[in-house]
Amino acid sequence: MIDVTSFIIPCVQPWFLKGKPTIEEARSILHWLYCEVGYGKMGVCGLSMGEVNAAMVGSLHPTPVATFPFLSPRSAIVAFCEGLLKHAAAWDALREDLSAAMTLYQVQERMRHIEK
Repeated sequence: MIDVTSFIIPCVQPWFLKGKPTIEEARSILHWLYCEVGYGKMGVCGLSMGEVNAAMVGSLHPTPVATFPFLSPRSAIVAFCEGLLKHAAAWDALREDLSAAMTLYQVQERMRHIEK
């Protein structure tokens, strides 16, 4: 099993920085396909959370690119509350930010209801 407790991110920004190499590589491939190979209409796709990278590629590319998100989640709450990332979240810090004596379960339930 992977020790995810050693990989704690302090804020949301590292998630986007982590995807930057993938986004730039995809943009470079699209540029090459358009300029060097001569393809016209193109598209990008992403699966699950990878659809965020596909959406970034589609929005940052200078020419129109079709974007296909597959199995895109409506939020990351399931990953953080029930998935592998539940071990990496700084739940104590979140409880302190709420300035209330809440249990872990109460914090997770509050996260689930915020998105609705």
